[in-house]
Amino acid sequence: MVQPLGAPASGQKRTFDKRWVAILVSGCLLVGLIGFLVGVNRSSVTIRSCKAYAAPTQATATCDDGWAYAIPVANVKWRDAIGVWHEGGRPDCLPLGPQEVNALTFATVDVRVEGVGWRPVVWVSC
Repeated sequence: MVQPLGAPASGQKRTFDKRWVAILVSGCLLVGLIGFLVGVNRSSVTIRSCKAYAAPTQATATCDDGWAYAIPVANVKWRDAIGVWHEGGRPDCLPLGPQEVNALTFATVDVRVEGVGWRPVVWVSC
């Protein structure tokens, strides 16, 4: 028997529907995976440049955002004036003080645990 043009043979419609469902499910899984990877690899590092006060055992930077940041003076990664990275030691731009430092550039990360948040300093740039 000859089928009219445009009319699917029996079983053809069901195969077509299954293909579209498979394509939609695959697309949703792909979008979900991409969203997960973007969220996992997102950095919360913020570079700041603020006035600081250096003393022999500590340094504190006060920024326009209202936060005061404790700058580690002995155990922080830092970059010197010519761009060389150091794994620790006192950054060259933090004098033994007590002394004010006009503009100290440093990076913080946002941390939140059980509703408590803080912003530790992770590196200093001189």
